[in-house]
Amino acid sequence: MTLSSLSVEQPGGDKPSRRPQRNTSPLVWMCSAGALLGLLLLRSKQLHGVVAGKVAQTDAARAISDPAVTELAVNVGFYVGVVLSTLLSTLYFSLTSIAESTFFPGLKRGGFRFRVGLLGCTAIVSLLGVQLVSLLLSLTSPKDSWSTFVYVALVAACSPFMFRKQWSSSSSTTTAAIFATSLATAAVSLAL
Repeated sequence: MTLSSLSVEQPGGDKPSRRPQRNTSPLVWMCSAGALLGLLLLRSKQLHGVVAGKVAQTDAARAISDPAVTELAVNVGFYVGVVLSTLLSTLYFSLTSIAESTFFPGLKRGGFRFRVGLLGCTAIVSLLGVQLVSLLLSLTSPKDSWSTFVYVALVAACSPFMFRKQWSSSSSTTTAAIFATSLATAAVSLAL
């Protein structure tokens, strides 16, 4: 079985669909982006004191005589960081959606509104999980703890097994591509 044979028939018979069918439904992506934004806001509140302390130790901050200006700079930086992280994560989700629908069109589970594909599952669980682990362990960066690396590796290794029925009769090359792509998708979550 090859990657192209994992595809499923489009509804409507021989007529080509105007809108491409995504493996992961847009509602799942939107809920995931909202959850991520919430986690980022919680983490920004958690990290505020750490960052404010580091900023206060810089020469530029010492040159500012008004502490309210320093506090304003820290707050603006935090919220710009939250917005940029959300935008980058949304771009990551969009590229993942395109990749999974292009390369693994048959690897999806669920109904129309709550359908999730292989790479969508991997991206959402790894990215939200990394942010949650960072929040719970009070990490300034997900890369500060080995637990986040273990978590990402476990997500990458376990996600394909949710779709085992669809790829179980595939060639070893296809199976290796599924696991490699899952690992690459999960690894990006450490960078965001």
